[in-house]
Amino acid sequence: MKNIIYKIESWILNVIADNSWQQFNDIHIDDIDIAYKDKKKWIEGGMSCFNMSVELIRDLNLPFIITLSLALKSKKTAINTVKSIADIQAELDDTPPSLYVFHKDWKGYNFSNSVKLDLHIEGVNGVFYYFQNYDRGDKDYRRFVIILSDKNFSRNYLGKR
Repeated sequence: MKNIIYKIESWILNVIADNSWQQFNDIHIDDIDIAYKDKKKWIEGGMSCFNMSVELIRDLNLPFIITLSLALKSKKTAINTVKSIADIQAELDDTPPSLYVFHKDWKGYNFSNSVKLDLHIEGVNGVFYYFQNYDRGDKDYRRFVIILSDKNFSRNYLGKR
């Protein structure tokens, strides 16, 4: 556990120090702990890493938020939402979940096409959003579930609620 916290804290502090959070510098959970290489552990591992990250940001009293991004399988047609954690698990793409850190006042974060989800996971203090974006090159809809650690940030920068 200490190794996981150390890796997350090092990543957070480095990303903040070099301002690479503005370029969406993320860390995949399987780079935090090898136990999270197994796709069956991505949801649980992602939520665990998210919670640890949120606690670190709070403990360090930093004006940043944490997000967890869960990449879902691309689709040829738009799918407006997901309804459950089971839907997310079934639709996970091949990319492990990743953490991002953003300054609370940053204006470069804009997922105006996102939809707030009515999902709650015991012990996870975040706001869930579903986001999809049409990729003209692949002619697919890229899909994500994003969990934000700050409700005020989500109200300011995300779309439909």
